[in-house]
Amino acid sequence: MTEIEKSRFFRYALRRFMSLGPAHLKRALVSTKKRLIDDTLMDEEAFWELYRDLSKTNNWDEPHILAFLATCNLSERT
Repeated sequence: MTEIEKSRFFRYALRRFMSLGPAHLKRALVSTKKRLIDDTLMDEEAFWELYRDLSKTNNWDEPHILAFLATCNLSERT
């Protein structure tokens, strides 16, 4: 995927997550956490560490973090 495609997909995902209400956002977070734990060697503690790092370092809110996690490939599979 090219950088332009990644950027476009990130913007799309961000708009989608920003349109969600609090309950749907919480479900999306739980779903994303489960997907990353199931698909990677990441455990729950590592997920929350990454979440806090993205929040603090980038000053991102939950929709930005979810959009980023939806667009990046953290799995070992290539």
